[in-house]
Amino acid sequence: MAYLLSCPGCHRQLEVSTGQSGQSLTCACGNRIDVPTLRDLMGLPRADAPAPAAASAWSVGHGIVLLGVLVAVAAGAFSLYLKFRSPAELVTIEAQDFDRYSPAQAWDAWDKLKLGIDVPVLEGQRAVEYQKAIDADRRLQRWEMVAYVLTAVGLLMTGWGIYLIFNQRAARGPRGKGRPT
Repeated sequence: MAYLLSCPGCHRQLEVSTGQSGQSLTCACGNRIDVPTLRDLMGLPRADAPAPAAASAWSVGHGIVLLGVLVAVAAGAFSLYLKFRSPAELVTIEAQDFDRYSPAQAWDAWDKLKLGIDVPVLEGQRAVEYQKAIDADRRLQRWEMVAYVLTAVGLLMTGWGIYLIFNQRAARGPRGKGRPT
């Protein structure tokens, strides 16, 4: 069985066999090298061992990071679009003075204020338009929430992918040489 021994002078890899253990060799650079004992020789890399396969530059972790960044950026851009598209305020109305109403008028006004306080009591077409505006604003708010959740999912995916990349590098050991067995 052959092993590779490195010359300390020129760093050339010399092939030595188990039969040469304990002897001395002369490198092409002229440096004398002592071949280790059989026990220490087995700790050296084998000459006939196949070279370790090069790790792919692109891993699953990298794909997850890319997908997470794309989802986060797209959802963030969509949420900004929705934010700038939404109206500043639907209607600004001062509170009405209900002290002037008779009990029947107050009951009627209360019945019409189903949307909440400081909402105008509107009749006919204005009431329909106002209700449409409120419905549109609620839909917009739901889509904004979906965009925020998708942004968070994208950021979590990015973090998970980064974790996988570093975990994979730690498993390979220093300089990608693999863990000792």
